[in-house]
Amino acid sequence: SNHNITWISDSTSGNVRIEYSTNNGSSWTEEVTSTPDDGSYSWTIPDIPSDSCLVRVSDTDGTPADTSDAVFKISSTSSYVTVTSPNGGEVWQVDSTYDITWTSNGTSGNVQIEYSTDDGSNWSEVIASMPDTGSYPWIIPDNPSDSCFVRISDTAGNPSDISDSIFTISSGSGVEDNQILKEGVSVLVLCSGINIQYSLAARKKVKVEIYNVLGQKVGCPFNGTQTRGNYTINWSGKTGIYFVRMEVGGETYKEKALLLK
Repeated sequence: SNHNITWISDSTSGNVRIEYSTNNGSSWTEEVTSTPDDGSYSWTIPDIPSDSCLVRVSDTDGTPADTSDAVFKISSTSSYVTVTSPNGGEVWQVDSTYDITWTSNGTSGNVQIEYSTDDGSNWSEVIASMPDTGSYPWIIPDNPSDSCFVRISDTAGNPSDISDSIFTISSGSGVEDNQILKEGVSVLVLCSGINIQYSLAARKKVKVEIYNVLGQKVGCPFNGTQTRGNYTINWSGKTGIYFVRMEVGGETYKEKALLLK
């Protein structure tokens, strides 16, 4: 494929030499000996796949010269995976859903997705295997960090790619990590009905049911998934004794309540 090598310059001889390296600058290959110093050169990418490529542009007189600030990748024309989001600078909120996206060619048809919260030192699995569709809706884990990467790999091993730069997983709660909400449930009886108050430290499935003294279910004021936060649910019924039953992320809470109106 063709891509433009671009640069800015001042006070050169009027012509520049362009070279490239596929081993992080250990050796260089000349692309063109002399081309006008007009700031752009159309480069037909050579068939030398590498993750450690650099370009160097220099005055044909030798100086000045400059090299790419960081390595880039030359992908094989037969197979590649390229992460497009998150690709650096994003701030994604805990318990929200964002699409991990990528482009690919020549894979086995399935990919593995992983993420890191420590600048790539360790990796956790997002999904072990899924069809190579180019998109995956990710519910952001409660693992805040400003040094995150996503890695997408062919389940056969290669090719793979990592976010170009770090992104952030943010708690979005306005509190520090050591101030995480403590989960708990309390039931208050008011003249207007029964108030069920509770806190969630992370996204969980919640089900609230009301039973009478005969064991009959008389209400189900909530059944669904909720994110981290504080919640109040009100249920209004006739005067009597009731039992509140809650299922929160696999845990069960029970409370007795006397409602007088």
